[in-house]
Order: sequence, then C-alpha cells, then structure tokens
Amino acid sequence: MVVLLRVFKKYCPVSCTNSDVTPLNFVQIFCSVEFGIIALVLFHYLILTFKFNKSKRMPDINQELERPIFSPSQLKDLGYKDKSYLSTILENQADMLRYLQEKNETLTQKLYQQNQKSLPNIN
Repeated sequence: MVVLLRVFKKYCPVSCTNSDVTPLNFVQIFCSVEFGIIALVLFHYLILTFKFNKSKRMPDINQELERPIFSPSQLKDLGYKDKSYLSTILENQADMLRYLQEKNETLTQKLYQQNQKSLPNIN
C-alpha cells in the first residue's frame, strides 16, 4: 500500500487520467477490488466449512470408543463400577490412554513396515 502511494505521488501528483481521478481514488479502487477478492475467497471457505460440518463426522477417538474391543488384557477390567463423577472421569481417561497406546502401537508397526519396504535389500 505504501509503495502504491509512493508511485502515485511520484508519477501522478495531481491527476492521472483525463477524468480527474486522483491518486486517492486509485487507492480506494485498489482497496475495493482487494476487499472483493478476499470476500469471495472467505465466502467460498465458509461454504466448504458448512458442507464439512453438515456431514457431522465424529472425531476418530469417539468412533473407536464406541466399538467395544475386548482383548485378553482388558478382560480383567470388566465388572461392576461405581458411577460417581470422579470415577467416570478416571474411567474415560483410562479408556483414552488405552486407546492411544493401542493406536501408537499400530502406527509404530506401520512405520516399521514402511521403513522395511523403503530400505534396499542388502544381500
């Protein structure tokens, strides 16, 4: 913007066209066009956001917690549990930690497999 003002001040001190458009008018036109382009881009982004939110996809962690997965290590956790507020929070945190540990293990295995594929075979 400062560069634009300097150029207009140097090359068009009073008027730049026959229709008496001053440098200030050029700056106003430039700002209006710039605002119009930004408004269109933001409107497009708003539409994309509404479409994404309309699909109402749940976060991955919620999808995994809804599916009961019972491994032998988790069988000892089954049974009667008191449903007080604190125990509910602790139970949710424990479930989250268990899920994240399992996710970490699977991602580590996938990373290991990818590294094995990408390394050249040395014979």
